[in-house]
Amino acid sequence: LEGKIAELEDEKTETEMALTKAAGDYSKVQELYEKVEKLKEEIEKSTERWMELAEIDGWIGELGIGDWGLGIGVL
Repeated sequence: LEGKIAELEDEKTETEMALTKAAGDYSKVQELYEKVEKLKEEIEKSTERWMELAEIDGWIGELGIGDWGLGIGVL
């Protein structure tokens, strides 16, 4: 999940740079703007999910129920 978030952030950055370059082309600007907004939403949802899983992983560790393979490195 961390990798997915990083990829989404990279794609958002690239799209924002393309948005800057497309300043004179209204339809392209609109298309890229919508893409940036969708990426922001997906980043937010993925980040929230990562935080939920990290919290669950912490609870499991605190309860000492064993290794469920939910280490943060694999989220």
